[in-house]
Amino acid sequence: MRIGIAVLFAVAAVAQDNPGDFFEKQVRPVIAENCQSCHNPKSQRAGLDLTTGQGFYAGADSGVLIDSANLADSRILKAIGYHDRVKMPPTGKLKDTDIEKIRTWVMAGADWPGVDKSSVAALKAPEDRKITEGQKRFWSFQPLKTAAPPEVSSSEWSKNPIDAFVFAKLQAKKMSPAPPAGKMTLLRRATFDLTGLPPTAQEIEAFLADNSANAFEKVVDRLLASPHYGERWGRHWLDVARYADSTGADEDHRYPDAWRYRDYVINSFNDDVPYDRFVKEQLAGDMMPPEGEDAKIGVNRRGLIATGFLAIGPRLIAEQDKKKMYYDFVDEQIATTTRAFLGLTVDCARCHDHKFDPISQKDYYSLASIFASTKSFAKLEGTVSQMYRPPLVPKHVFNEWDTHQKKLAGTKRDVEMIDREQARLRVSGLVARLPEYMVASRGGSEEGLDAALLAKWKEYLKPGVDVRPYLSRWEKADDAAALQVAESYRVEFEDSGKDYQIALNKWRKAVEKANIEGLPGPDKPTFDVSRHRFFEDVYLDKKGPFAPPENFEKTFPADVLAKREALNAEVAELQKTSPPQPDLAIGVEEGDTVTQH
Repeated sequence: MRIGIAVLFAVAAVAQDNPGDFFEKQVRPVIAENCQSCHNPKSQRAGLDLTTGQGFYAGADSGVLIDSANLADSRILKAIGYHDRVKMPPTGKLKDTDIEKIRTWVMAGADWPGVDKSSVAALKAPEDRKITEGQKRFWSFQPLKTAAPPEVSSSEWSKNPIDAFVFAKLQAKKMSPAPPAGKMTLLRRATFDLTGLPPTAQEIEAFLADNSANAFEKVVDRLLASPHYGERWGRHWLDVARYADSTGADEDHRYPDAWRYRDYVINSFNDDVPYDRFVKEQLAGDMMPPEGEDAKIGVNRRGLIATGFLAIGPRLIAEQDKKKMYYDFVDEQIATTTRAFLGLTVDCARCHDHKFDPISQKDYYSLASIFASTKSFAKLEGTVSQMYRPPLVPKHVFNEWDTHQKKLAGTKRDVEMIDREQARLRVSGLVARLPEYMVASRGGSEEGLDAALLAKWKEYLKPGVDVRPYLSRWEKADDAAALQVAESYRVEFEDSGKDYQIALNKWRKAVEKANIEGLPGPDKPTFDVSRHRFFEDVYLDKKGPFAPPENFEKTFPADVLAKREALNAEVAELQKTSPPQPDLAIGVEEGDTVTQH
């Protein structure tokens, strides 16, 4: 209510005062300070220039900023008020006083001094964009037409309609056809072309001995029926589909089931699968009804494997900005799909309308919304995201196996948590004497210290070839300052231990929640080595001085040891009774998006 009254008074003030002065003194400084670094003639983010009145009235690529029919509903007010999908400035909301200045100016008519807004042609929104006649006439967008073979003078040389086109071009260039190839040359050409292999001695002998009129036709039929035909020509499609057995990119993780997609492509060529079906299976095979043997189990195994087209390819699955990683994944799917089936680089429209092709950002994000709502990841969060591997068995068979594996993994985690807790208790009793061990390692008193543990400290602190900057204070300290410096390392170790314990506690709670919900648990907590290097090397490294010793479990209290042994027995039993792992593919399935889009 108070804001509304303030606006009424402000509008009245603008009406009484010079509107140009109000803009120059109150509005332009806010726009200059908060908007023009991105929206200027050089960068023009979103196609918007806010350094001039012409640019302001023309608006952005997505439309005008001022709604002349309803000023209060103008896009600029929604953006700066954070009431719209687009929130400006993106670095943080403007101060309330600055928002009111712009609101007052807009409600008074949004007059930019020196500019006649009625003379500025506003840009149209993408949904109003028209495809021009010139774009429609571009050669690659023309429908296919049946072309009659040209009339040629040498009907003897032209054995089929394609020959007529070739002969006509030769005549136009005043060239003559090459003489017919000999039988041996013809056989080698056809065999290499269709299978990528040379003809065998037996194949050469049989063809040279065959003087029938259809001898070469029989060779071609034999080569097309060869399994090597699909291996040879399927490779061309696998290149288009950017086939690889691993993600490449950051950490090059393996696709364990990529070979199934490779074999699908090879078999499709060998089985002469119609092209329209070949396309549909790769884009939406999971949604197609199963046929043949697949119909007997109610799972379209062929279709699920075919969607490997969308799943393979370069993937930055270890990137920590998971939302960006996810939409980069979608972008790569769009890029590959449109290049393979349309011959267009539609992914450019992620940032802007195509300048010449009739492809807009609206087209791009319409595609993105489909791909983003597809199940491509089994687990998005974590250090390394896990690609989805659709099961090639009925759901109840997979669920039985999956439930068993989750129970096995949860029991193993229970054993690990017991070990971690006992290790923590052990270290909590040792950390107070950490300075004594460090001082003793360079010749100080060894009284009351464990000999085996001291030997580990001596080995750890011994100068070596590795550069360890975090130990420079210790290495530079003289004997008089050694104890004091060692004490500072104890404090550092304790502080890192507290941080690690907090991370462990969060992990335990997340694991417990995942167990209840029947979901895979989160990754173990990791440490920033640059911040906790001393703690990492002393405690978490298996060779560290405070790392649990060999056969450490034998020192556990009797009740804890008994619980651990019972859990290990359960692990052994679960491993023994585990159902066989079902066949999995690398692919995608129709499903809910794992992140907002």
